Amino acid sequence: MNEVQMRLSGPDAIADSSISMIVSLISQEQLGNQLENAEIHARGLQQIVRLRGGISSLEGNFPLALQVCKSDIMLSLQLGKSTIFFRDNMPDLATQQELIFDPFMIPGSVASGYYHVGSTLQKIFSDVMRFCAMMNAEIRTTSLDFLGFEEILISICYRLLKFRSLNELKNNPDIHSMFHLGLTVFTMSTFLQFDRHKIISHRFLSTCLQEVSRFQSYGNQDHLNFWFLMVGGIWVANDEDGDWAICTIRETTHRQGITTWNQARSILCMFPWIHGLHDQPGYDLWTRAQANQEKIEFTVPGR
Repeated sequence: MNEVQMRLSGPDAIADSSISMIVSLISQEQLGNQLENAEIHARGLQQIVRLRGGISSLEGNFPLALQVCKSDIMLSLQLGKSTIFFRDNMPDLATQQELIFDPFMIPGSVASGYYHVGSTLQKIFSDVMRFCAMMNAEIRTTSLDFLGFEEILISICYRLLKFRSLNELKNNPDIHSMFHLGLTVFTMSTFLQFDRHKIISHRFLSTCLQEVSRFQSYGNQDHLNFWFLMVGGIWVANDEDGDWAICTIRETTHRQGITTWNQARSILCMFPWIHGLHDQPGYDLWTRAQANQEKIEFTVPGR
């Protein structure tokens, strides 16, 4: 650590290599669940980036900029607090990736305005649906590399966390919280598909899911409830205390009269859902939720 402190107090304090070193330190503290130490390092990183001229000053080293943002988002989710930085390149990314069509022209999709969640969440929902449509397309008109994929998700995460932190939504379980948290968990489950084991603990996010799941709205919001529980259930599927999701999904499907996976999947596809990433874990979760009910015949698309 002395070597690190000497480096950060010297002429290379604001160099890319120093920023990368601090990001690594934050990651190490996150892995060890030493969140207070991670937050201290993050505040130091904030000062260095400020001296550099802000997060936009890192554009010359695009991968490093994304590393800083990803570290910031992960820590925000772990602590339940607001992010330190903000980055939203979605308008440019949408044009580059030709995400310019109306997402509600997707067969069976829902309009977020139907749930009266406000213009901010409506716009985020719209962009997420565009992203899903691109990922689900059998033939893509543009190519999306890994860095572009990450930048789309980072832009979405930052907008969600700017709208409301996890601490705020945990203490206010309502339709906005359900919509907001569902989008957050969907985005994170997509973000971490390249690290399925989730070696960094996100227990606070899982706790928020359980708290908000207790808010149950009925009538024309039943489908939203079901999607929220399924994306949340995928997130906590391997948690030791994740059985609450199985029980709640079972109760919800019984109440809504959903008896087959095809029915379930048709509802899920009305909302953000990427077939290649979510169909299999969704099907696995569905079968677990139905395990203690009467035997039901399931059919999985493509099987």
